[in-house]
Amino acid sequence: MELTNVNLKQERDYIEEDLKQVDQAFNQEVSLRLKFEHKINEIHGVHRELEMKHIRLLEDFSNYKKDFQRLQQEKHSEKERV
Repeated sequence: MELTNVNLKQERDYIEEDLKQVDQAFNQEVSLRLKFEHKINEIHGVHRELEMKHIRLLEDFSNYKKDFQRLQQEKHSEKERV
C-alpha cells in the first residue's frame, strides 16, 4: 500500500513538472507569436507608407512631365513667331 502511495506521489510530481514545462513552452510560444505579429504589423505599416510615397512621386513626376511638355510647346511656339 505504501509503495503505491509513493508511486502515485512520484507520478503526480512527474505530471506536475511536465505540466509546468508544457505551460512554460506555451507561454514562450504565445510571446513569440505576439512579437512576430507586432513585427508583421510594423512591416505592413512601413510598406503602406512607402506605397503612398511612391504614388505621390508618380503623381509629381506626371505633373512635372506635363509642365515640361507645356514649357517646351510654349518655347517652340515662341520660336515660330520670331
